[in-house]
Amino acid sequence: MTRTLASWVLAVIVLAGFAGGQSDLVQQSAPAPSDARYSVSGTVVNSVTGEPVRRALVQVYSEGTLPVLSDGEGRFEIDRLPESLTGIGARKPGYFSMQELDPSAPPATVNVGPNSQPVVIKLVPESVVFGRVQSSEGEPLEGVQIKLIAARIVNGRKRWESQNTTVSDEDGAFRFALLQPGSYYVEAGPGWQERLPTRRGDSYAEGYPAAFQLGASEISTAAPLEVDPGQQVQADFSLKTEPLVRISGKIAGDAPGENVNLQVMDASGDALPFPFEVEGETGTFQARVLPGSYVLHAEAPGDSGQSLTGDVPVTVHGDVTGIRLSLAPAVSVRVLTRFELSNRQIAAAVRKSAPSLGIHLVASEASTSVTSDHYPDAGSEGQTVFRNLKPGQYSIAFSNSGPWYVQSAQCGGTDLLREKLTVSAGVPLPPIEVVVRDDGAAVTGTVMSDGHPAPGSVIAIPDRAPEQAILSQAGPDGRFQLSNLAPGSYSILAFDSTDRLEYANPSALSSYLASASRVVLQPQQESEASVNLTHGEN
Repeated sequence: MTRTLASWVLAVIVLAGFAGGQSDLVQQSAPAPSDARYSVSGTVVNSVTGEPVRRALVQVYSEGTLPVLSDGEGRFEIDRLPESLTGIGARKPGYFSMQELDPSAPPATVNVGPNSQPVVIKLVPESVVFGRVQSSEGEPLEGVQIKLIAARIVNGRKRWESQNTTVSDEDGAFRFALLQPGSYYVEAGPGWQERLPTRRGDSYAEGYPAAFQLGASEISTAAPLEVDPGQQVQADFSLKTEPLVRISGKIAGDAPGENVNLQVMDASGDALPFPFEVEGETGTFQARVLPGSYVLHAEAPGDSGQSLTGDVPVTVHGDVTGIRLSLAPAVSVRVLTRFELSNRQIAAAVRKSAPSLGIHLVASEASTSVTSDHYPDAGSEGQTVFRNLKPGQYSIAFSNSGPWYVQSAQCGGTDLLREKLTVSAGVPLPPIEVVVRDDGAAVTGTVMSDGHPAPGSVIAIPDRAPEQAILSQAGPDGRFQLSNLAPGSYSILAFDSTDRLEYANPSALSSYLASASRVVLQPQQESEASVNLTHGEN
């Protein structure tokens, strides 16, 4: 058995242990229990104010140990513990643990034994965004939809995700609680309402356009709210109502009109709640919208599970007629994965069962668009297919738990390890061809801080594919290992935190590369590296 295969088997064993619970994992690495029993004491504190946190649930991850509550001074004590190095944590509603904020951070541990020292557990208080929505005349607006959009780092990429929605109450007030520190946008509206008939007996509708904090009309021009731990941030809105105008046209294509789903979408790709009607037999439609720029998007079921879709941009200043929206088959792309395996045991395992290589596309139409993942459907003959992709740009991402690496990913002439996949409406794409090999290299090493080993997050950036950076963790002794790396040149960096670092964005790391450690790896080579820790990357 080669070292690479042995590492894979060891990883499977470790993952199996983790599935049994964190306490089981800690116990497996702890020394054999003895008859002696010890206690652990300490204090739970607010990380922002330093004040004690009362009635926090404190847990030591030692088998058979029950959690305890901190007292009025935030103090706790857990006794009858065997000698060991074990994990410790605390929870309380309205607070976050350090690991909840940064899953890549090393877990808190405590030495249980005759020389146990008091520990301090820090909990981060929740943040709150609140505000009030009113008309331009100063009247509170009830029932306005409020959306909270949060910045998140997922697999090294910044994503803008719709985190929560609410509606304003009778006083126009809204509130988002239980927020982690970070960057947020708040969007109010758009919306509309039917007005009562006038004296002439006719009725009309009026609406209010979408608005972002600090008066911005579009997310691309809005400045995000930077929310600190425990901070309460106010975002008020003043919305000006105006009459809706009418737009109308016809949907052209093979689908019957009654099967068409029509949406009015904004520049970020969000569907807007304006009223519209589609006439089933003729495919004619009409809608009422506010003046502005939109995309009319239509979908209908097609043959063999492939939907029909169509988009048409419209800019509206007054009533518009004669819009033509044509439907065409949505863009789908096959994925062909070829395994080039030199190890007979690994190749035999792959032939017996489906290999563990996850592939997905991440939509990235704009930096401030709400981002979404696309996963392929199972196809025939072992192929997978990304179906019904909307026009835009996509980055490819992999989740790999096998003893191999992705050598290449091509779509026609596009190198997806370095470039984005561009999808255009009605334009077919060649298959995505992925080549996987098992002759990967490995890097082991130590993270150093002020001349001493230190824990941290280690990032390996391949020169050939800088958006495919690999993240690993160094333990308390500073040691780390990166396995199944594609042969080639790498820059290696270490940070004490990566919870807000876009490590898969080459421009976000460019200022650090001058101090990176460099390695050049040949197939199946094992290399050693020492990496200096970068502090305070938040």
